[in-house]
Amino acid sequence: MEKALACDSFKSHISTTATASLLQTRTGECLDWQQVHYLKRKEENQLVLTGGGSGTAPTNADRLLTYLSSDPTKSFVMLYGDYNSGMLTIKTKRMNMNNALEIDEYVDESGDAVDSPEKYAQSMRARLKNANGQILLACAWTSDDARRKFDMYPEWAGGDDTEDTNSEERPLFTCMGMDHENNTFPIMLAYLPAKGQWVYWWLWKDAIPLLHPGTALQRVRGINSDADPQLTRAIEGVIKIGLYPNALHGWCTWHKINRNFTNDPQYKSLLANAKNINISSRIEVDVVVRWLWYFVKHYEDQSEIELSMMLMKHYLGDEDSQDDHIGQIPQDTRRKIMEFCTKSFFLHATKLFEANFTGMTLKKRTTGANEGTHRALKKHVNGPKPQDNLAESCGKINHMNDNKEKIGKKKTASHDYSQYGKAEDRMSRPIELSEHCNDKLAKEHREHTNYLIYRKGENEFYVKRDYDRFDTSPQDDLSLEYRICQRLLDNIENHLHGVDDTVVQGTLRKLREKLLGDRKGSMPEYRILLAEAMKYVIPRYEHTRILKMEQAFSGDLVLTCSCPGFPKMGHACRHMYALLRRHPSPRDAKIRWHVGYANNYGDDKELTKQYMNLRDKLSLRGVVLTPEERTKIKQELYPIGAGDRDYNFFMCSLGRLKLRGQENYWHQNAMKLPQHLRSRLPYLAEKSPTADNEGIETGVAFEVDEEQVAHGPDLSFAVPFGASQGITQLSQYTVPSQIQHELEPNHPVSVCPPQGASSYNDFLHIYQDLCKMADGNGQEGRQSLLDGLNELRTNQFVISGVSANENGMASFPKTSRKKVAKRIKKVTSPNKRR
Repeated sequence: MEKALACDSFKSHISTTATASLLQTRTGECLDWQQVHYLKRKEENQLVLTGGGSGTAPTNADRLLTYLSSDPTKSFVMLYGDYNSGMLTIKTKRMNMNNALEIDEYVDESGDAVDSPEKYAQSMRARLKNANGQILLACAWTSDDARRKFDMYPEWAGGDDTEDTNSEERPLFTCMGMDHENNTFPIMLAYLPAKGQWVYWWLWKDAIPLLHPGTALQRVRGINSDADPQLTRAIEGVIKIGLYPNALHGWCTWHKINRNFTNDPQYKSLLANAKNINISSRIEVDVVVRWLWYFVKHYEDQSEIELSMMLMKHYLGDEDSQDDHIGQIPQDTRRKIMEFCTKSFFLHATKLFEANFTGMTLKKRTTGANEGTHRALKKHVNGPKPQDNLAESCGKINHMNDNKEKIGKKKTASHDYSQYGKAEDRMSRPIELSEHCNDKLAKEHREHTNYLIYRKGENEFYVKRDYDRFDTSPQDDLSLEYRICQRLLDNIENHLHGVDDTVVQGTLRKLREKLLGDRKGSMPEYRILLAEAMKYVIPRYEHTRILKMEQAFSGDLVLTCSCPGFPKMGHACRHMYALLRRHPSPRDAKIRWHVGYANNYGDDKELTKQYMNLRDKLSLRGVVLTPEERTKIKQELYPIGAGDRDYNFFMCSLGRLKLRGQENYWHQNAMKLPQHLRSRLPYLAEKSPTADNEGIETGVAFEVDEEQVAHGPDLSFAVPFGASQGITQLSQYTVPSQIQHELEPNHPVSVCPPQGASSYNDFLHIYQDLCKMADGNGQEGRQSLLDGLNELRTNQFVISGVSANENGMASFPKTSRKKVAKRIKKVTSPNKRR
């Protein structure tokens, strides 16, 4: 009985130490850790042998295959190399609907000119080989719950990888989605052999379509990842061949701003030194960082982006205007900030800024869903650990995800059959909608009283915020908050100079950044200063929204708005509530936000059919109006040509740029701005009659390639090459959209050029794998890697073809063929030789 209890604890992913403590409590016997660990390994091996093993000692790959095959609710795809008589073939293995394993030969079409499944299998032949002469390359899996959710909520997907989750040191790749409560769910999880283009191509081109048959891939609108060139090429490649026909690929802006700027060694020390000058300089730096986020989240079109880029260039580059700023940033720091913006931020606007993405992307511009999942997996007491084999790590991850899904289902079911206790909530929060959607609609509804209306036509209205009344202006007196923050900064700086202990110094620096920073946890006085400084410096624009009552294909009259709220989020906006003048209703949100959709989709066939019809065929662009609402809008509101304010108030920001607020930096320093900027600022229109004819000058400090800003970086995609194979198991679960649609087995492959743009980006993942192997092999591995690198360097010098002179001291040849810019001399006649 006690042995059975120990075996059950192993299956529940309880650690060896905890199991030994439990046995000691029940029996009084103190077993050694090695004894309990032996029972654990014996149980795992027995499971492999009874599951069809070869009779020899099972490997980690055998354990992983047995674990996934034994769970009927899991679907998986394995890519592996098969050695037979010295010949290598790449295959995939998966399980059919009848739980029979199907093995197919895999053809690699990634176009990776650097690496391939065959090359990698040859290089790692001795690393992970099972009893049948097979080498596991990659394994991707998902669950029935995840397949159902992805069929329901496929609009956005985020992909990222993390380390330290298994003893094989394989990266764990997570592809995450967002459900009706804005909670994450795993679309797919995978153990990767490396971070090469061919690996990511296999994931997005083969693994995800096999694991998620149906129409979900056609309904994906946004895919986020970091700026890894290997991953970017793969995702852009599968989008280009039409596998995700409506998707747009974007980069994680948190990686770009946080990791590549504020925490990058090239900029971090400069920014920190500027912040430590005084509170004003600290606020000035934080405002510039927040300004970058404003480009990502809030600017709505290209004209706003271009003008704001020009204003930032002037704000940071003009030496004469620095005395008018809130705080002083050293010139070299400002120059480095402008360098980052020019080379790494504005150049990739199409990958970073929300204004360049269309469709229902949920306004997700980061991979925060992946980062949060990685943090939860690693920090959880029952999460995967670096010492776990692949099967243990996979089991722990699945156990956590299954428990999370069960808790989510209980909450959704409870919400579907309950009522709000407060009468106010029952009136303002529709029980049919999810809590997250109700929170969003409540926020939009609270703001509707701040907006004014003008009736342009029978079915057309202008809606605009009452900026004179409700647009907050900087406070007049912030001296108290400033003195409090400055005193705290001075005290921390004095303690830093008086303490020699490095640990204490590190603690004080963390405290300084936490209390006097732009993140959560900062002191209230600093938050007030930063918020007012942002309103003062960051250019914000007035918007006039156009609301129309339009006839839908279904015959219903639909209220639409020109703002990006409903198209990108799928629920009503504040401008609609300004016209409707009522509390939120279930009709105000698309079907993805409904609790009944989450509860009944796939379970009730009749309801599922109706949900799919609402989702796919009757997808509306706005809120459906009832007869009472139509009558109220047409008869009780203003007559045509009348409204809360005059016509010019709405027209001054309709289709043209107008800065918000009158007491900001740009208003107070308008006459100090260059002519080309003053002509672009609307409140100087009377003084500058040529404003509409003036072009936008980019200046020298921000020389942005307009074509690259419009179309993004030039990325190379995949070409077919080589032959290869894999293992796949697909559970018997069938998602509803799979019944009506089957993916085509073959997709056209684009002919794309090889990488070849940067050896650093192309070969970095290979170098990282070599370093991991060298560290694992100890001093012998390190010496082997060093010898190999020295030999490679010698070969590169030989290839360069530069030889030393026969006489005199020789120097090293040029190691790079990068061209160095030279100053262009004035054209003159050549000097005559004397």
